[in-house]
Amino acid sequence: MALHARVEYLRREQKELLGLAGSIEAALTLASQEDVAKHEDSLAQLRALEPGFQGIAEHCHSEERIVVSTFHAHASKKERVNNDEQHREILRKLGAFRDDLRFATVDRLHDVCVSGNELTRTLRAHVASESAVLNEIVGNAHPARTRMRAVRNTSRVARPRATVDSQAGAGTPRNFLSVGRPSGTLTPGIEHQGLLSKGAIPISLETLTGVSPHTTNPCGCDLPAS
Repeated sequence: MALHARVEYLRREQKELLGLAGSIEAALTLASQEDVAKHEDSLAQLRALEPGFQGIAEHCHSEERIVVSTFHAHASKKERVNNDEQHREILRKLGAFRDDLRFATVDRLHDVCVSGNELTRTLRAHVASESAVLNEIVGNAHPARTRMRAVRNTSRVARPRATVDSQAGAGTPRNFLSVGRPSGTLTPGIEHQGLLSKGAIPISLETLTGVSPHTTNPCGCDLPAS
């Protein structure tokens, strides 16, 4: 339960990081337009995100936080090294972006746009990588649950329609040829056994044609039986 709670905490934190990246990108979109008023709005929005920038820095100081220390305890050495390097890269790009933002003016936003876009790309890549590691940790912690989920997914395939076997008992599924017949007494189709084959009910000419062997034609003459 402790691992589950801490993994869920990290997932919420990752969601907040992605939301912050989206807010930075929206503000940078305003900065890229040829409108001084929008440049002013962009700078105001970016500077208002300073608490979020501090949150990014806190996320990257993984060695100082119990939650991420637990994450590291379950990840492989290669994954830990890779995650730490990503945190250091984020901190470098965050520092460059903050410096550019500190000295930016409405007519000098190019550097802010460049460093801001680099920061958001790095953030998104990091969240995707860290999320994949968390998924692996959860799978290793609950292998039986993971296998059961895989079985359920693979069992959802189309199954062939059942047909009636000559030895089937009551309750056996029937196909469209068995309509109107008791279960287990399906007679093969006409195309397979013929109209008057052995075992089939004899059918008279009158039943087939609706004409009696001795009948009267329209002119009133008796027709001989054929």
